[in-house]
Amino acid sequence: MKRLVTLNIHNYPIPVEINYSNIKTKRFYLAYGMICARMRDTDSLLSLQERLERIFKVNTIEKINRTPLHVSDFVYVLGNIEKCSYSKKGTFSYSTCYINYLGKKTNLKDFFLNYLAKRMEELENMMSLPHHNIRIKDMYSCYGLNYVNRKEIVIGQKLVHFSKEIIDSVLIHELCHDFYQNHSKEFYNIYSKYCPNFRILQKKLTYGEIR
Repeated sequence: MKRLVTLNIHNYPIPVEINYSNIKTKRFYLAYGMICARMRDTDSLLSLQERLERIFKVNTIEKINRTPLHVSDFVYVLGNIEKCSYSKKGTFSYSTCYINYLGKKTNLKDFFLNYLAKRMEELENMMSLPHHNIRIKDMYSCYGLNYVNRKEIVIGQKLVHFSKEIIDSVLIHELCHDFYQNHSKEFYNIYSKYCPNFRILQKKLTYGEIR
């Protein structure tokens, strides 16, 4: 079960996405301009807040861009704000949110999957790589995964909110794993060849800078 809350971390209102789990190991990540936490459902929000203040220093928290990725009838799509509607009333979800993009009404999840498939093909051609199947899912500990042997790439669905350039940096990162299945110096050499400013773009994605 997941829950999105806002906690006061070092006197800053910070969105925290909690993924409740029965495992004993707690994990905390800063991604998409929010803190993603995996914890037991018996832990209180107060104890979580206190722990996050110990883990994340003030100068890290104050860099977070707290612009919401979606609010009411508006949602960021590819770095631009778009009007949206919902097939079901209730909390935001990628499968029930609809946008009018270039004059066509489309489900946000389907829109992003179609966008990624087309863009992936362009990048594969640029990098002289074979075709990969692509799918999206809710991910918080990483932005993407490359199952090299299956030629399948999985991309975090929250990336739909960010600019095309930031999305490209994640796609290229995963495609580079076709060359090196690690994060060695050689991996980053080829990554920087196809995405020279990847460090800047990664930092934007971490702190939630939409474009």
